[in-house]
Amino acid sequence: MLPSMAVFAGSLAFCLWGLAGSLPRRAALPPASAHRLEFGEAASLEVALPGPANPAWARPLFFSSRAPRVADLSPDGGGEAAAPPAFEVRLTGIVRAARTGLVTLAPPAGGRQVRVKLGQEVPGYPGWRLVHLAGRSATFRSGDDSRVVKIDPRAALPAPVAMVGAGGSLPLAGAAASTAGQGAPSGAGPMRQPDQVEEVRRRIEAARRHMSRMSEQARKR
Repeated sequence: MLPSMAVFAGSLAFCLWGLAGSLPRRAALPPASAHRLEFGEAASLEVALPGPANPAWARPLFFSSRAPRVADLSPDGGGEAAAPPAFEVRLTGIVRAARTGLVTLAPPAGGRQVRVKLGQEVPGYPGWRLVHLAGRSATFRSGDDSRVVKIDPRAALPAPVAMVGAGGSLPLAGAAASTAGQGAPSGAGPMRQPDQVEEVRRRIEAARRHMSRMSEQARKR
C-alpha cells in the first residue's frame, strides 16, 4: 500500500512541474527608481495653457476699435441711467376755451416761458402731461404721480388773447381797441395786481358774451 502511494505522489509532482514549465513567464517590472523624477527635472517641465476658444471674441469684427467693450459698473461711471429731473415749474397763465385750453409755464428760477396745451407733454419733463385746468390751477400727471400747480400771483399778466368768432374769423383790431378803452378809465394811474386780475376777468366775460351773441345771430340766419 505504501509503495503505491509513493508512486502516485511522485507522478503528481512530476505533472505539476511540467505544467509550471509550460506557462509563459511574466515580464520583469522595471525598478521603482525608474518612475521617480528628480527635483530639477520636474521643475523644468512647462504646462501649456489653453488658447481662447474663439479668436473672434478678442478682435470683434464690427467694432471700430476692434477691441471688446467692457461695461463700467462703477457709481460714477455711467453704469446706471440718469434719474429724470424733478417736476418744478411756475404757472404764469391759463387760457380756457370750450373744447381746449393751454397754460404758460416758466422755470422756478426764471427764464423763457413755454406754452403747453391740454393733453400735451411738458417740454423738458418727459412723461408729465397737462391733464386738467381749473380757474387758478392746473393738474399735471406722469403715470401714477400727479401734481397740482397754482398760478403764481407774482407772474406778469400775459397780453389779451384774441378770441375766435363763430365764423372762424378774428375780431377786428378796432373792436379790440375799443373794448380795451372801455375797460380802463381815462386818466387813471397804474392799476395794482388785484385790479389787473379783476380787469382781465371783466374782459374775458365781455368776450364770452360777445361770442354768445354772435353764435345766436349765426343760428338765426
